[in-house]
Amino acid sequence: MHLRTANLTLIACILLLAAAPAAVAQDDAQRVVDRRPFDQVVLKQSAGGKTLEVAPLELPGRRVPRPFPGGRLVVRLLDQPTKDYEISWSDIQDVRLYEQMLISEASQLTKQKKFNDAFDYFAFLNKNYKNLPGLEQATAQYLQANALDAFQKKEYDQALAILLSLYDRNPQAGGIGRAVDTVANRIIQDYVGANNLRAARDVLDVVEKQFRDADLQVVSSWRARFKQNATDRVREGAGSLRDGDYRQARDAAFDALAILPDHPLANELLRRVTEKYPTMSVGVRTMAPRDLEPRIDSTASLRAGRVARRTITELSGYSPEGGVYTCPVGRVSLDDSGAALHFGFTEERAKQTPYELARWLLRASTPGGSQAVAPLPSLVSSVAVDQLTGSLTLELQRPHVRPDAMLRLSSLREAGIAPPRVSFTVGESTDGLSQFICSDPDAPIAELEERYLADDGEALTALSRGDVKLIDRLMPWQLAAVRRDRSLAVGKYELPTVHVLIPTHRNPLLDARPLRRAMLYAINREKILNELILGGRSELGFQVVSGPFPAGVSLSDPIRYGYNDGVEPRPYDPRLGALLSALSWSQAQRAEHGKEDPADRPFPTLRLAHNSDPVARTACQSIQMQLKAAGVPIEVVELSEVELLSDEPDFDLRYAELAVWEPLVDAVTLLGPEGVAGRCSDPMVAALKRLDDARNWVEVGEALRGVHALAAGDLPVLPLWQTVNFYAYRRDLKGPTESCVSLYQTLEGWQL
Repeated sequence: MHLRTANLTLIACILLLAAAPAAVAQDDAQRVVDRRPFDQVVLKQSAGGKTLEVAPLELPGRRVPRPFPGGRLVVRLLDQPTKDYEISWSDIQDVRLYEQMLISEASQLTKQKKFNDAFDYFAFLNKNYKNLPGLEQATAQYLQANALDAFQKKEYDQALAILLSLYDRNPQAGGIGRAVDTVANRIIQDYVGANNLRAARDVLDVVEKQFRDADLQVVSSWRARFKQNATDRVREGAGSLRDGDYRQARDAAFDALAILPDHPLANELLRRVTEKYPTMSVGVRTMAPRDLEPRIDSTASLRAGRVARRTITELSGYSPEGGVYTCPVGRVSLDDSGAALHFGFTEERAKQTPYELARWLLRASTPGGSQAVAPLPSLVSSVAVDQLTGSLTLELQRPHVRPDAMLRLSSLREAGIAPPRVSFTVGESTDGLSQFICSDPDAPIAELEERYLADDGEALTALSRGDVKLIDRLMPWQLAAVRRDRSLAVGKYELPTVHVLIPTHRNPLLDARPLRRAMLYAINREKILNELILGGRSELGFQVVSGPFPAGVSLSDPIRYGYNDGVEPRPYDPRLGALLSALSWSQAQRAEHGKEDPADRPFPTLRLAHNSDPVARTACQSIQMQLKAAGVPIEVVELSEVELLSDEPDFDLRYAELAVWEPLVDAVTLLGPEGVAGRCSDPMVAALKRLDDARNWVEVGEALRGVHALAAGDLPVLPLWQTVNFYAYRRDLKGPTESCVSLYQTLEGWQL
């Protein structure tokens, strides 16, 4: 051995022995792919037998010469990157390049079925060393093994996606056709077994398109079966149509079209069914409670109630003087003096309806009566029916600016009043479907059904294909996509809604006002609204609010009459929120266990409930994280409307969307002693009394601004933000308008 070379080799080994233990200890837990690139030089036993980690070697084409040449190899140790050392090639047992170590490690991870870790290696290699010999074969083996493992775990969609990656890399990969046949066949079988025929067909279409040059049997086999299944369903539907079972016939037609959209006989069957029994399908994001009692804290109940639980008066629009009201069984008008409300009826209606309404008004306005409806007992003076004209007059004890609004939540059915000629009754209902049957056999719609659509993609797909004619709620992030589709139209609800958190009485801790304030300080409402709900887009009318009344979409919006501009929304202050929440918990502990109790108990987890609306779900997940950061642990649960409106709630906080569309009368419904909020302080009682006594719009405005200020301070409900809401419908549906107060406001004029 050359003296200089030998000395340098010895020096290198000594340096390695001093440095390697620390380096190994540092990098044991670090994956090779995560380390800075390096190579390894393995010395022969005669030269020390150590493995040197060196900076990447400068070899021609990054290829290790085989056999090793004579002379010396110049290296730089990783911990001494500026100093050159020379090693005789004759002292070297092996040279391992970084990329070769990566592919070896990736293959080993594949054998161990550590596919997520192996993915990182192969992704790095294919990006930085795509021409590395053996990489293509190793990657193919990884994809095949990963696909097989996913299939064995019954993750069939994942397996198919992996096979597509393999096919894109090498369409001639061995056994790719058989593998795709097996996986696709299993996916389609599962969808067919779940009666999701459209999804099964979609999978087949994807497989045929994406694996177009593969030798597949699954496509032709299932195409033939689908054609036969569609034909069988059409035959069954035709039999149901002959038997007068229109629902079964319609379902059969839709099943056939789900399998083969262009099936001529299926389209003809659907046309005949629609002609004999026109059914309107509406997609909804939240199912309404089955009793359909109209509530301002349940927009779903207001939506469906307009179909099958009509009220004595209905809000149909807005003017500078508040809401515009109509009566579904007659005409309603306010006397110029504001001291009387007049009802008029058609000649046919005049024989019975005014007397039914008069009897109910007398019961509802009897002080202390079991059927009294606030604030009628303190407002109604007399009820009289003109027997000659059949009109009814409701005399008031004092002038009232909007007495017709007081009847907006009182149903015709409870009043014993016959519904309009074209009306609907509740049919069959399940967790995902509500049916409403029309009483008029000559009406353009024989049946309306509301179908629950679980996610955004499902909703838009159902609307685009015509499975539903209308979607009751379009999320802000869906607006652009629907506006681009010429077959669809976007409608806008005329009145905004206010989103709040309503504390229940289940946990006495929430009776403490400082804790309610702490929670509001800890929620970054601006960020949730602008970034999560709006997704960075700008839509007029979306804003953070300081109270439970709507702020409208502009300063001149008439619905803004209840909003107090002098009360600013509480700022986002997580530190103050954390401080107040800790203080509230400390005070609660001292009150329960005494001042001398030294125990440090954890803050109890509060249960936050919301419905299936996507905005509510998204908001609550973010609220959960923000409150947790402030020391208030939250469990989020999704419940049905029935569970959310229960008198005995199994949660501590409820996310609610309020339809406070007539603050004059809705204020007491929300904030009064028997109100939705469930908390009413003495000052609030006095403020609501001033509102009840108001005789003109000036007094109404002053009283409501006082109510707003008290609500912002006491926080019986935690105000979050206001949203403007949208719906979408197919342009081939006749009747829906570009704006409305309630979805079914013009239902009687709709035509398929």
